[in-house]
Amino acid sequence: MSSFKEIAIIGMSGRFPSIQHLDELDSIFVNKTDCVKPFSDTRRDLLGLDPDKKYFEVAYIDGVEYFDYDFFHLSKQEAAYMDPQQKMILELACEAIENAGYSLEAARGSNTSVVLGAHNSHFYDDYVEDASGVAMIGNFLDSMAGRISYSLDLHGQSAIVQTACSSSLYAIYEACIRLNARETEMALAGGITLEFRVKYDDYAETDVLGLISPHGRCSTFDERANGINLGEGAGFVLLKRYEDAVRDKDPIHAVIRSVAANQDGGRSNSLAAPSAAAQTEVILKAWEKANIHPEDIGYIEAHGTGTKIGDPIEILGITEAFRKYTDKTKICPIGSLKTNFSHLGSAAGIASVIKGIISMKHNKKYPLRELKKINSLIDFEHAPVYPITEVEHWDEHKPKMMGISGFGVSGTNVHLVLEENKTNFCTIDSEKEYFITISAKTKDAVEDYKKKLKAGIAHYSLGDIGFTLNAGRNDYEYRVSAKVKNKMELMDFLDSPVSTTEAGASKMVFLLSGDASFDEHALQELNEKYTVFRTVYQDLLGKITLEHEDMLKLIGYIALYHQFEVWGITPHKLLGTGIGNIAIDFIMNKISLHQAEQEIARSSNGAFNHQGFEAYITKLLETEHEALIFVEMGDRGKLSECLQSRHDHHALNVVRAISDDYSLLDALSALYNIGVNIDWEKYYSTKEQVKVHLPTYPFRKTLAWPKKLRSKVAVRNVESEAAIDEGQELKRFLKDIWCNELDMEEIGESDDFFDLGANSLMTISVTNLIKQKTGVELDFDDFYTYATIQLLEEHIKNQMNHSGAASSASSTDDKQMERAVRKELMNVSYNQRRMLYFLENVDQGSLYNMPFIFKIEGAFHMDAFQYSLEKVIERHEIMRTIYVKKDGVYYQKVLDEYSFTSEYEARRGEAADDIIKEMKSAWNQEFDLFREIPIRSKLIQADNNLHLWFVTMHHIAADGSSMAIFGRDMAAFYSQYSQGITSAVLPELSLQVVDFAEWENRFLSSELAQRQAAFWKKELKDINGLLSFPVDKERPQMQTFNGSSIEFELTSDTVEKCKAYCKGNNLTLFMLLETVFALALYRYSNDPDICVAVPVSNRFDERLKQTVGFFANTVAMRTVIQPESSCKAVLSKNKEMIANVYANVELPFEEVISSIEFQRDAAYSPLVQYMFVFQNFAMKEMGFDEARMTLMELESSSAKFEMTLMLYEKDSGIAGLVEYNTDLFYASTVQKFIEAYQYMLNYVIEHDDISVNQLPLEQAAALVGEGRNRAEDYSF
Repeated sequence: MSSFKEIAIIGMSGRFPSIQHLDELDSIFVNKTDCVKPFSDTRRDLLGLDPDKKYFEVAYIDGVEYFDYDFFHLSKQEAAYMDPQQKMILELACEAIENAGYSLEAARGSNTSVVLGAHNSHFYDDYVEDASGVAMIGNFLDSMAGRISYSLDLHGQSAIVQTACSSSLYAIYEACIRLNARETEMALAGGITLEFRVKYDDYAETDVLGLISPHGRCSTFDERANGINLGEGAGFVLLKRYEDAVRDKDPIHAVIRSVAANQDGGRSNSLAAPSAAAQTEVILKAWEKANIHPEDIGYIEAHGTGTKIGDPIEILGITEAFRKYTDKTKICPIGSLKTNFSHLGSAAGIASVIKGIISMKHNKKYPLRELKKINSLIDFEHAPVYPITEVEHWDEHKPKMMGISGFGVSGTNVHLVLEENKTNFCTIDSEKEYFITISAKTKDAVEDYKKKLKAGIAHYSLGDIGFTLNAGRNDYEYRVSAKVKNKMELMDFLDSPVSTTEAGASKMVFLLSGDASFDEHALQELNEKYTVFRTVYQDLLGKITLEHEDMLKLIGYIALYHQFEVWGITPHKLLGTGIGNIAIDFIMNKISLHQAEQEIARSSNGAFNHQGFEAYITKLLETEHEALIFVEMGDRGKLSECLQSRHDHHALNVVRAISDDYSLLDALSALYNIGVNIDWEKYYSTKEQVKVHLPTYPFRKTLAWPKKLRSKVAVRNVESEAAIDEGQELKRFLKDIWCNELDMEEIGESDDFFDLGANSLMTISVTNLIKQKTGVELDFDDFYTYATIQLLEEHIKNQMNHSGAASSASSTDDKQMERAVRKELMNVSYNQRRMLYFLENVDQGSLYNMPFIFKIEGAFHMDAFQYSLEKVIERHEIMRTIYVKKDGVYYQKVLDEYSFTSEYEARRGEAADDIIKEMKSAWNQEFDLFREIPIRSKLIQADNNLHLWFVTMHHIAADGSSMAIFGRDMAAFYSQYSQGITSAVLPELSLQVVDFAEWENRFLSSELAQRQAAFWKKELKDINGLLSFPVDKERPQMQTFNGSSIEFELTSDTVEKCKAYCKGNNLTLFMLLETVFALALYRYSNDPDICVAVPVSNRFDERLKQTVGFFANTVAMRTVIQPESSCKAVLSKNKEMIANVYANVELPFEEVISSIEFQRDAAYSPLVQYMFVFQNFAMKEMGFDEARMTLMELESSSAKFEMTLMLYEKDSGIAGLVEYNTDLFYASTVQKFIEAYQYMLNYVIEHDDISVNQLPLEQAAALVGEGRNRAEDYSF
């Protein structure tokens, strides 16, 4: 028989019931823990099962719903519908590779095989409704091993093994054969079993094979043995030829001395029945391959099926194998983990191997969980093995060696002999300092990693720990690092909160100032610590002939440069002065050492050209697109001191190469954290450290589960987090409010709010909710600084600790809103007062009408429509409110009894376009708000399945946000009625418009209102109030409101560039789009003081988000432009301005303009004549069951400002509309302005360093007015 070459197990990973980490298996086996548990509420909710039914007890793994899909570059949608087996095994493959001390990057492209035992989890069959190809591939059993190879770029063979109960042990056998044949260099081998087909409490009775134990336990070797039960498990081992592992000094868990496989063939009574002869044969094969004597076997991990016949057959097979060598009895204990976990199916074999490794590591032979009475069919008295019932210890005088059996119901048998590893390569610390790095894909993962490492470093040297973490892990985006001199310093580093840095693209500039302190002590330390420095320095020292102290400094610079170079740290530029310049010339091979000596001899070290260096750096910063890192090649230097004296030095990365204790590792740490990658192979080329088994990457527990099953899980998660840890409450609260704002089901702790679609308006709402919950009032800019759940939570906690803020806001808070006592006449809000005044005093009564036309297609129920419309009006008080003027004061009166009927007209056969054209002109009549409620409705049936709904509201009752609420409530009531439900109603609204009006009237006398008034006085001080924008026509003496509009759309390319620019510069889309609008107004008007009107929702109380009403306020955004400033500077300044404005939005606009001084003219709207609107929502469709209702665009016939630029996000990009005053502009002029705006937007993104007065408009066609008041020159 051919000999078997030993295989080293260098890495392992696993997930099993009742444990979080593999080392906890020791406790499971020692304490004889039963891991078969009652069916958990969590698993029941995950599968959407009936809580009133009873389910069979099974050993389930917790956390199958979580998966770090971002790590593997998978979408949430794809991950949600993947077989959890594929997701779990992906993470386990990574863990096994890292456990061996190899980085995932090092494994990429390697000849590493994947052999995996697996079975059908029934996840796709029973729970996945998505029939897409992506979902199918994500559940395709045959692709599971291939998924690993693909994701990790492993080039060896990849295969799934299905031999039933022996699958994972056969996978290990297959991997060992390939390694012995030198077909592969390393192999991931293992198995997984997760089961999602429900097992009800009658599972044993309904099992067609009769294999399931009625009491749900495997009673191996016990008289009570009456069947198996199923359990879940998963694991991998990373295998390598032992000789190669020794050569590479890999950490070795254990050694596979031999492994053999065979088939029952016709030797069993049936296909599923075991064969004692076949089992004897496979055991003997394994022993003979490695020349093993069975008396050297100290433990056998039995297959241990736990059946009345199966167990005696297994003991018979083992006995017959032993009898070929010995007649001794009871010389070897035998156990089985099935008594703890039951039958783990495709994962049974890998579980046994991992148990064996843990057994040898802890020097314990683990007992059966329970053995009450030995199976009467087993003759243990005359057998070489005996059932182990208590913990025994391995004989320290003999090698630890054990046999592991796996016998499949398929007839495939495997036996493996495992031996302890006695080869230890670990090193002892002998250096003065060590470098430790930790990185991850998210900031919170870095902190989790530090916690994991604390528990896994005790037995290793600093050097080996550093080598494994540095060279044996990928370098990810978020990084921390440290120089440590002993284990205590390492523990302090892991314990202490350290600022995690996000790595970014950068270029290095080495500074050689010529005045570094290369004194005797410094040179001695550097020579002792750093091999390359010593080699270069000593070599040059032996060659110099000039005795001059500056020569020592020169060769010190040169040696230092080469030390960094060998670490892979090379500069984009070398800058120097004095001796530093001579060193640079030598480094660049421009001069020889002899010439360098001559330069030193005649050098006068002329004065440093401070101004020239400043000018060069300024130009360099302007022209380089990547961040620059300046490395002073010494302990100090005039060049770095010059940089740090700049007014913007805090924005520059300046690093000293040599720290105060003559170390280079502090500089290395700073560079690594910034994003400089170190060549670890070169770094360790002169060191002796080795890889060790350290904790692996902490994958993020992100919910990745089918949408239809998530709701109960999410609720349970919220409840359990609140119950377990009060500290988690704030985090859950923040997640909930952001999920609500972003309309998402889940948000990760490290997900950037603005990457997910957050905007400046959302932050106002979130700010108010946080204030109510915690008492902490955030600044607008805080959301950019703390743009993730984790960062925001930390910041809020710090603020609470610092200020002593309460867990909820005080009831006397100036922004606290309460439900007002209802009276016949109630106060009006500022918006209502302004509308009523306008209605009475301006001959433009329909200006504030809000007409809408909806096209309804499909089956439509007239009664349900009328019912839902009436219910919405009843639900929202403002829709049934009229107004009263008493003693010159306006009041609102909510009507309990009112008259409203939606008109109906049948006009079948008429063209819909003709009907719409007719209704547009007729449907915009004025409202008499003192006598009628502010809504009119008419439904016209144009065809059997086509209706046109004309609805007009007055702006006094609704704002833009209200329309989405109105539509949502309509759809809900319609659906209720269609199902025959007329008694059920939506939850009562907590707050209505009258409550807001009462609050607003109180607010005006509050301290907060006074602070906001003071802000606006300062913000708008000395403002002109009139923008001299060139118009086409002679301006009327009185302001008019006649208008029209033009639609347009930003190209998808422009939108993508905008989003990328905003992300890279910590801006919102609103900030960018509004600032460019202000810049366009400036370039056309030549007026540097631009004031733009911007509407804000003003629904700072979360409860108002459910209420129809006009809550919106107008704020003035003032941009004072310095013509020589760059566009980027204007954006930065505008960001700060917008943040300040959004912190002061509650004060009514009328209060603002009445309290400041500015030029007034009846021909202009007061203070602001141009408005900018950006919405991240648009109500285009409402669903009325089978009917589809689409909002049709209406051309505006009025304009409230001279020009309003409206932009709104939609699925396909950003659409726009410019509403303009037709008494001032021609359509052609506005069209050219739109083109100019789009051109400027692209130009600013691509050339943000250009000064404002150089912004070109010629390619967009400069504004060409055809009348008077036209500016003379727009050629920029």
